[in-house]
Amino acid sequence: MFTMRAFIFAVVALVAFAPVANATPQDDQYLAILKERNIGGDPDRLIGYGLAACDNYGTPDLFAGQVEHMQAIGYTESQTKVIIGLGMQAYCPDKLPKPPVPGEAPPPAPPSASVSAPVPAPDPAPEA
Repeated sequence: MFTMRAFIFAVVALVAFAPVANATPQDDQYLAILKERNIGGDPDRLIGYGLAACDNYGTPDLFAGQVEHMQAIGYTESQTKVIIGLGMQAYCPDKLPKPPVPGEAPPPAPPSASVSAPVPAPDPAPEA
């Protein structure tokens, strides 16, 4: 288990610490919102954390490893949630759940597995 954890930390660190060649307007907006929320850090690393959240989403071990890594280097749980959440909004909004639209009916629930076809009535007992 320790070896797997070390591997996950290494992968997260490589992705998060990879330098960003040129900041895009998307990067600038992400960093500005983090700054408004008093979350600081190296801009390249913050961008890396946002991008890594998108890459790691759907892979629980990697995603958890990223969270653990960020908290191990000093970010609070709240800061980690904000960095990851805003990163996903900035870089992969398609992976976030869609909020319900007011006034629109929710989609119908899939049929339950417990619902079955009607059972026919038993044949009447033969008369003696």
